[in-house]
Amino acid sequence: MGRKSGRISRQRDSYPSYPGTKAWPPYRPLAISSLGNSPLMAKVSYIGLAERGTAENYRILEDVIGHIAKGMPLEEAEIIVSGGRGIGGAEQFSLVFDLARVLGAHVGASRAAVDSGWIAYEHQVGQTGKTVHPKVYIACGISGSVQHQASMKDSEVIIAVNKDPLAPIFQIATYGIVGDVHEVLPRLTKAFRSEKEM
Repeated sequence: MGRKSGRISRQRDSYPSYPGTKAWPPYRPLAISSLGNSPLMAKVSYIGLAERGTAENYRILEDVIGHIAKGMPLEEAEIIVSGGRGIGGAEQFSLVFDLARVLGAHVGASRAAVDSGWIAYEHQVGQTGKTVHPKVYIACGISGSVQHQASMKDSEVIIAVNKDPLAPIFQIATYGIVGDVHEVLPRLTKAFRSEKEM
């Protein structure tokens, strides 16, 4: 941030460019698409939208959030499922909580999600939130600002789900799924639930 001509201005973070590109390379290792017939396609179970249930079924209730938040602090969690601006709203955050429940994980969030009032501050991962280093960090709809990356980049395995193939989070992700979180997360939840029931 800076002040110029009596007005406050903000300069966006800059990233290194590569020959022939404006920002990051258009293709990067381990960034894969959730759609198509590529042999590298993410192993995701496809389900119909009807199986996702009604909005009422997925409404985030205070008692549900309180139940999941109990236990060890976020900083000590071995698995964290975090949601960002791409989740789209407080009600849609239920998709993050559903996946976290199946995995026995804690729920994290980006500053954008917290500032929007979608989830409590205690879930915030970032320089103004918590610094975490779990065994597995799943970033859902998080673009990956420098501040967010600095607080979770030491995770052993980072899995990113984002519809933007050029999202900065893919630069540090171990595995990536390029796709809409609203379609991918329910499929991941169903797949992991099926594995647990086998």
